[in-house]
Amino acid sequence: MANPNINQPFTARTIRSATYDNVYLRCDGRGVNGFMPFGGGVVNAQYGAGEYEKFNFIPQGDGSYAIQSSKFQTYLRIQSLIPVFSSNGIGTVNVQNSIISQPDGSYAIQSKSFGTFLRLDGSQVTSFNAAGSGIANAQTLVGFMEKFIIEPPLTHSTPVNNDPQFLSVLF
Repeated sequence: MANPNINQPFTARTIRSATYDNVYLRCDGRGVNGFMPFGGGVVNAQYGAGEYEKFNFIPQGDGSYAIQSSKFQTYLRIQSLIPVFSSNGIGTVNVQNSIISQPDGSYAIQSKSFGTFLRLDGSQVTSFNAAGSGIANAQTLVGFMEKFIIEPPLTHSTPVNNDPQFLSVLF
């Protein structure tokens, strides 16, 4: 079934690391021209926000959001097949999410399919790189690399399972 929201204008938002100064989630969807079973494109980090660092949060019927690249109209998708903790993160992040508010005012972005969280290691991201840098992958728990600031903030959200702390985003 087609998403009735797909052609509506959306406010482009950035997803900034709550840990690393001026580090943003980046999506390069070049070469993704249709459905790809294993995903495609490159998701990593960028120092500063430009057109590759802007996303549309598209409401879904179940209260979740699909996160779409404003530049490429591709979707953020977390693929994590191994539900175990790894200090370096696991899985891959590619172009196809649940948003969970954190006590410090940041948000964690959770895969609806796998239950893992978007992780962005921006520890080495200190200047602009045309290809982006850093590592985007998944983690089973929310730690300092799994916290983000969404700018401008989402103003409407639908709690999942009547829990106001859990806002679903379809990964």
